[in-house]
Amino acid sequence: HILAGHKLTKIAKIAGCFGRTYDSAEEHDAYFLASATLLPRDPIKRMVSGGKSAPEIASFFGTSPELVEYRIKRLGLWRDHIGKKVSLAKP
Repeated sequence: HILAGHKLTKIAKIAGCFGRTYDSAEEHDAYFLASATLLPRDPIKRMVSGGKSAPEIASFFGTSPELVEYRIKRLGLWRDHIGKKVSLAKP
């Protein structure tokens, strides 16, 4: 959030419980920046082209498979990624 210049959240007390303010656009920006930082474009492209699965890529980079799938989708590589995993049933 700091790198993206986001404003600080505020702590609010509602019905006796504390919580923080939430900006979904800022959260999305932060998630995108984190995925780009942890999962660089060129290595991800090579691994997807090489047929690596999301769990394999995640293990290599030390992230979750869900973050890898998010990054693959943002890079426009999802069809390439799932194309290697899908097989048609034989009649």
